[in-house]
Amino acid sequence: MKRGDFAPYIEHLAKMHPLAFVRTLDSLKDHSALGHLPHVDVPTIVIGGEGDRFTPVWLSQRMAELIPGRSTSSSPAGPTRPRWSDQTWSTPPSSASSTSG
Repeated sequence: MKRGDFAPYIEHLAKMHPLAFVRTLDSLKDHSALGHLPHVDVPTIVIGGEGDRFTPVWLSQRMAELIPGRSTSSSPAGPTRPRWSDQTWSTPPSSASSTSG
C-alpha cells in the first residue's frame, strides 16, 4: 500500500467527534454485508488482488460465491484499489484472470 492510499479516510476521521470516532471503530468489528450478497440482482464483478491488504483475496472469493450470476477477476500482481485516468476507471491489468459463475 502506498502512504497516501488512506489519506482521504484519515482526513475524514480526524474531523469526527471523538465519541463518534470510537463508536465507528467499535461498530467495524460487527459489520458484514455477506447476508445481503445473495440478494444482489444486478450484473456484478468482484475483483480481488492477492496483494490487497484492505480486502484479502479470500474475502473477495467468499463474497463472489454468494452473489448469483457474478463474474470475478483476480490479479496476482497486487491490490485492487481503483486507478483513475481522467475520471474513468482504467482497464484491468492484462495479467488478471477472469471467471464467470
